[in-house]
Amino acid sequence: MFFRISHRTRYTYTDRVFLEAQTLRLVPRTDAAQRCHSFSVDIAPHYAGMAHIHDLDGNPAVQVWFDRLCDYFEVTTHSVVETYCKNPFNFLLTVSEELPFEYPAEMRVFLQPFLEQSHIHADVAAFSKRLAEESNDEIMPFLTNLTSWIFNNVEQIVRNEGNPHEAHVTLRSCIGSCRDTAVLFMDACRARGLASRFVSGYVLYAGTAETERHLHAWAEVYLPGAGWRAYDPSRGLAVAEAHIAVASGYTPSLASPVSGAFRSNNARSELSFFIELEEFPSLEAALGQEEAVNAEV
Repeated sequence: MFFRISHRTRYTYTDRVFLEAQTLRLVPRTDAAQRCHSFSVDIAPHYAGMAHIHDLDGNPAVQVWFDRLCDYFEVTTHSVVETYCKNPFNFLLTVSEELPFEYPAEMRVFLQPFLEQSHIHADVAAFSKRLAEESNDEIMPFLTNLTSWIFNNVEQIVRNEGNPHEAHVTLRSCIGSCRDTAVLFMDACRARGLASRFVSGYVLYAGTAETERHLHAWAEVYLPGAGWRAYDPSRGLAVAEAHIAVASGYTPSLASPVSGAFRSNNARSELSFFIELEEFPSLEAALGQEEAVNAEV
């Protein structure tokens, strides 16, 4: 599938502020499931410098810094992305499927941050254990049943701002945004020894009347022999070609589309955004006549 994405993010401040360096994780990833063919970014007000970087998780990102006061900060990106994953189950596990899972030692060293369990609430751990037992303590049935349970039992809401709720809060209330359900999915996986990470990006809402686009969130699980595999509990499915991943991290903050601070005595910020996502039959059609700057992805 071929997509053209336009995304404008604007922060308006109640007083003039000095922006610290800002990290923009808005460049779609290029990996085994998708390819970013073109990317451009416009930033206002005028900035002092910009650099294309890769962050801790290998996400392509843009860092920008400023040398003057301003009363707004606006980022507009345009990208063209091709997605490949038609069958999200096209893999062969190279390990035993028994839960709780234990990774080989050489993998565990790298995956340790994605396995962190110190913050997992007892209610989430018990929920995860019960669901695993109902899945015969097998990895793939557990992941499918976890995705389905969250989709069928958690009422989906839209929250444009604020950190994700802790997993036990979403489990108890059975109400949450996509980022809340992603965190619940992650903690339930980690409680069974499965490495997981948070993903932000875009999704094509096929067969719906939704016209207002939002950034979306889901989760990925590391499966030996399959690599990172994505599940979207807010949609109740394993992720395929309708999802476009932008950034991932072992905590949601490390996948935040905009990270940075500002200096001011008492200014407050207000966020507004606009996202346009279009599907095209070919790369040529998606690229169209727009001039795009190739990102170093």
